[in-house]
Amino acid sequence: MKNYINIILFLMSSILVLSSCANLSSNAGNNNSGNLPKDPKEIKISWYKDGGMLPEYSRIYISNDSCSYLSSKQNIEQIVKYQVSNIELKALYDVFYNNEFNKIQTFEEEIYDRGGSSISLTADTQSFSISNSGMTLIKENNQAQYANIEKAILNLNKAYVNKQKQTILIDLDTSITNYKNNVTLYVNDNIVYSEEKNGEYFTLELELLPINNSFQIYFMEDGNNPWQEVDKRFEFLLEQLPLNNNILLTLEDNQLIVK
Repeated sequence: MKNYINIILFLMSSILVLSSCANLSSNAGNNNSGNLPKDPKEIKISWYKDGGMLPEYSRIYISNDSCSYLSSKQNIEQIVKYQVSNIELKALYDVFYNNEFNKIQTFEEEIYDRGGSSISLTADTQSFSISNSGMTLIKENNQAQYANIEKAILNLNKAYVNKQKQTILIDLDTSITNYKNNVTLYVNDNIVYSEEKNGEYFTLELELLPINNSFQIYFMEDGNNPWQEVDKRFEFLLEQLPLNNNILLTLEDNQLIVK
């Protein structure tokens, strides 16, 4: 009889240990204890996104006294600072509260080089955080809640970042548009022009932040070859936009000239 009791006690303790481990695993990536206060006086919100294998990341910080957005690509950083109103901050916090940010659950899965995002919140003296990056994923029944919160952060940030963008005209001289093969222009890693010889003066209109805009332009060797190789490549960084909001790109003696 004593042996049976010992076996039962052993099994019960094993179940408790396994249950505890399962709970730890299901809450991986969480730092959430306690309830969200209904109307906190001090609010700090952070959102971070990394590119996994790509050398890029973005960060948003929103609080009562300061807000900022940082974007880094190819080791080039763009930073925007702004200030939200108390009404906007409270509306954003309500999205956290209504979607029960503190109750969102995650789990671990063996995934390598996965990018993703993470969100943290400080409401008065309480702190909460959720990771949806790397090997940590949001449980299926909580994905809509996380998406709602993330969308609210991004939309508010985007509205203020867009206010600081300037309209820039980029003129491509005929020495570029009449190049014998395909020409591709990237601005901040986005393709804004990719054409084969049309021989016409061409103007691009872009909305850019005032600092640290990167340009790369590729002149290809053979436009008819699907495996095109680069004939010429130029890149430059505009630390500040020109006062007249106009840039002229021209090719002179096989060199790119920026005016």
